[in-house]
Formats: sequence, structure tokens, C-alpha cells
Amino acid sequence: MFFLKKKSFEPKKRKSQNPKVYLTVQKKIEKGKTGKSFRFLRVLITFVFFLTLGYLALFSPFLEITTVSVRGVELNREIEISRKVNELLSGKYANLIKKNNFLFVRPKLIEEELLKNFNRLSKAEAKKIFPNLILVSAVERKADLVLCSSGICYLVDENGVAYSRADISDEELRERNFLTLVDESASLVEIGKTKIDKDFIEFAKKMSLILKDNLNFNWEGGFYTPALVSGEIFVRITENGWILKLSQQTPPEEIYKMLVALIDQEIKRENLSNLEYLDLRIKGKAYYKMKPNENDSAKFQLYGKSL
Repeated sequence: MFFLKKKSFEPKKRKSQNPKVYLTVQKKIEKGKTGKSFRFLRVLITFVFFLTLGYLALFSPFLEITTVSVRGVELNREIEISRKVNELLSGKYANLIKKNNFLFVRPKLIEEELLKNFNRLSKAEAKKIFPNLILVSAVERKADLVLCSSGICYLVDENGVAYSRADISDEELRERNFLTLVDESASLVEIGKTKIDKDFIEFAKKMSLILKDNLNFNWEGGFYTPALVSGEIFVRITENGWILKLSQQTPPEEIYKMLVALIDQEIKRENLSNLEYLDLRIKGKAYYKMKPNENDSAKFQLYGKSL
């Protein structure tokens, strides 16, 4: 005899209705929402941080250049250079950002402007020092010669370039022992462009030493040249008023030997007061002119001698 087991018709519970599973899903959803909120907050904080940092960098007085220090030049030039740098750093870019902002200051631009505006400088180096200092190290040109033309004198550096007006007195020129070269052709002198041949300068300087130290000659008004390209110099000897004419074509050492031989053997030192000029411009030859005296019927006497 068979007994039938009654089937239960109660509906089965779905797995999704499992309380544990449901809670896990809910936690994930809540965690996702929390993660999104946290990421948004982090992005917002980062944005505000960089926005604040950018504002401080662009507009904060903390990064404004307030001090300019200049080294390597005389006090009066130091003041002029500082004034020029401050002038370059004044104003704003696009009426918004100050030009003296540490981040936007361009040292190379400052260097170029200083060299352009100060002819006496041979070198200028600008350096930013955090947070508000500009340090300028400059080197001034050294005057090697004074060139005069059309009544105006200029300082010439060791490379032969006329770089500035000689704004110092004649007395100061003598005290500093500058050699003065007068261009009798009155050629135009352009600062930064006019250049004297370095060999010609060296020739003039050597002759200056020979005349002063070896022959004990003094001269007035400096050295004269008919033109800078001629390579010739004329010197008026002060004691007797006679003129010495020289050329770069003859080395200074040879000129010295010729002068000693002529003065000691030919003209005689006691007769220098009667000498009008001595011309040594042609190598190996000497021409000189004596002043006429009362017994001479001719106006002058001209002598030539091969040496």
C-alpha cells in the first residue's frame, strides 16, 4: 500500500532575498557613493590649493623684487645701473601681472639692456636670488687711450673701440697718464663702432715710453695723426718746440736708435732749439729742417740722411 507524500506548495525563497547578500550589496552601493564623494572632495581641495598657490605666485608681494644690488663698478655708475634695472622692472604685463614678479623677471633681458645703455660696461650678469633680490655683476671697460676728433674726446678700450665720451677733465687725464691721440682729419667718431688698429695703438704707446723714459722728451697736446688709417703720428716736443714725425712702418726700437744717432752725431743736442722738424716716416731715412738764423739768406735748410 502506497502512501503519497504531500508536496509542499509553499513558494521557494529566492537567493536575492537572502538578508546577508542584500546587506552586502547595500554596503557596496553606499561605499561607491562615499568613494565618489571623497574623490570629488579631493579634486575640489586640489583645485583650490593650486588656485591659491597660483594667486600667491602671481599677485603676492612676497615674490616681488624689492632690492637691486650692483657690484664691480664705481658708486655713481652703481646708482645709475640700479635705477635702470628698477625702471625695467616697473609696470605690468597686460595690466595684470607686475614685471617685478620673481617668476617673470628675465635676467638675460636685463643684461642686454644694461650693455645697450651703458657703453662703459664690457660685461653684465644679472642673477635672481629668491625671493626678492636681483644681483648685477658688471665689468667696466678699461680706457687704454683717449681719442680726440673735432674738439670732442672719447675713451678707447684695449681693443681699440671708442666706447664713451671722455667726460673727465684735462687735469684728470694727465693724472691718469692716458695717452691722447688727436685726429687732425676731424673724422666722425661713432661710439661702439669707431675702431683704431691695435698695432697702431701699441706703436703709439711704445713711442710714448721711449720718448719719455729713454730720451727724456716731453710733448704737448698729445700725439697727432693726419688720419687714423695713415699709421703716422706727429709729436711736438715741448722743450724746443720742434716736431717729430713718425710712421708705424718703422719699429719703435729702430726709431730710438735713429734718434740717438741723429741727436748725438748729426744735429747735436745743443742745436735742438734750432730744429723745426725731424721726419723719420721713411724707413732707413731721416729728413730734418732747421730754423733759419740771421746769417742765412735762405728761409730754411732741409737735410736728408740715409741711416
